[in-house]
Amino acid sequence: MQEHLDQLVFAPSLAARHAEMDGELRRARGRGVRDDADQCPRLEVQPRTRPQRAEDRLGRQVDELLHDWIGVRGLVDALHVRVAEKLATQLFALLVHLAHGHDRPPWIRVAPRPAGPQPRDGLRRAPRIGKIGRIVCHSPPCRARCTPSRGRSASRRAAWERGPRPEARRSTVVASPEDEGRLTDVRVATWQGESRFTLDDAPEPVAGPGQVVVAVHAAGICGTDVHATQGLFPWKPPLVLGHEYTGVVRAVGRGVSRSLVGRLVGCEPSYGCGKCAECEAGRVSQCPQCVRVGGFAERVALPARNVHPLPRGLDPVTAAMTEPAACCLAGLETFRMPRGATVLVIGGGIMGLVTMVLARRRGARRLILSDPIEERRQIARHLGASMVIDPVHENLRDKVMELTGGRGADVVCEAVGKPELVAEAVGMTKPTGFFQLVGVNPKGSRLALDLWDVHFREIRIGGAFGRGTAYRRALTLMPKLGLKRLVTARFPLEQIGEAFAHAAAGHGVKTMITPAKA
Repeated sequence: MQEHLDQLVFAPSLAARHAEMDGELRRARGRGVRDDADQCPRLEVQPRTRPQRAEDRLGRQVDELLHDWIGVRGLVDALHVRVAEKLATQLFALLVHLAHGHDRPPWIRVAPRPAGPQPRDGLRRAPRIGKIGRIVCHSPPCRARCTPSRGRSASRRAAWERGPRPEARRSTVVASPEDEGRLTDVRVATWQGESRFTLDDAPEPVAGPGQVVVAVHAAGICGTDVHATQGLFPWKPPLVLGHEYTGVVRAVGRGVSRSLVGRLVGCEPSYGCGKCAECEAGRVSQCPQCVRVGGFAERVALPARNVHPLPRGLDPVTAAMTEPAACCLAGLETFRMPRGATVLVIGGGIMGLVTMVLARRRGARRLILSDPIEERRQIARHLGASMVIDPVHENLRDKVMELTGGRGADVVCEAVGKPELVAEAVGMTKPTGFFQLVGVNPKGSRLALDLWDVHFREIRIGGAFGRGTAYRRALTLMPKLGLKRLVTARFPLEQIGEAFAHAAAGHGVKTMITPAKA
């Protein structure tokens, strides 16, 4: 290769040719005569005058282009054939890549090894440009039509040359060959009121512009789902519940990168209009036109901005708890955690345990958790709780005051959603401390509170309703939180009624529904 480059740079014939042409051009300009009429009958070289006119500048540019073209022609003449053909192959593959709009260049399947003796240098001779082999795209729908192969009918070859129809370009991309063309119904679990669920068939969701279709892998039962079946939350049946889920992207719509197909993603289950003041502030849950997509189904369609690839080391079942983790994180981000704070969490469900873990990461030093279920208290110890309290056998207020020297906790989080516990929790907050609403209380709940006491002790009361903009930040933290042990039960979609009964009875921490087929 070095010898060929030396020929390109120091070829005597090429240099002599350049010098000869330069001399002819200088002599022609000096004489002001016309060139050979047979070669260029309309070109007349005139002496340059100042100021130069537009025609003179154009003529000079033409001269420079002629010089450049002669140099390129000499390079092509001297370039080794193998190098030229390899560049042509790569160029053709790039053109196919650009024409099909794929995110990765296609594979190049080189033509079969030619028969006969091979060169002595051991290198395989590259095939001619007309026989470079097949250019194969990564996308399964394109693999069969990227190049015309031998034996195809004239109509199929003509269809290949014409390219895909416009409606085909707008269609979704299927992740695997077995999914291609699938338009069958999918199963969804519909809440019919109280504790009644039905397993129904629904049309296969289709990814519209800017959307993706996700095959749900795992969906968690939230406390608000249970409250809805108990009539404590303002949702009306029939409704597909479930807002904590992950899955695999199976199809994408127009305008969405095809690299998402086949990726495991965490899903934000709701989206707003994008125009109101709430949406502009990132408070999607408060949007008057908020759309909630239930995850107790085999497949769902979501905006592409609502799905996020899972970080490395995070399994999809654990990742389904990202949505409640985002709600807890959004609440803790509403204030600055005092350094070395004592944090009291009332309620050892998923919200209480995740709030406790996140409080430690945000600077809390002593963590106290109260829950009547022994299993949850044991999990709290494994997650780093300094003290666990059984409120059935111990007086919670007396114990907290004993542990804090009669001052109360710096931060108190009520993670159950009961008004009577809220009033008690405010009384255990130290002066100038923070009281955090984590559990969602039933709509219409009233709180009997000594406002003088709250004002005098300067208690700050707050909370975050929903995840806000914290989902991505929570997803980044999930591999570091050690929450895998919180998933204590799993049920298939067919047993959703039993799963809700299990969760409502307070067994374990997080009950998961797994709609995905094996």
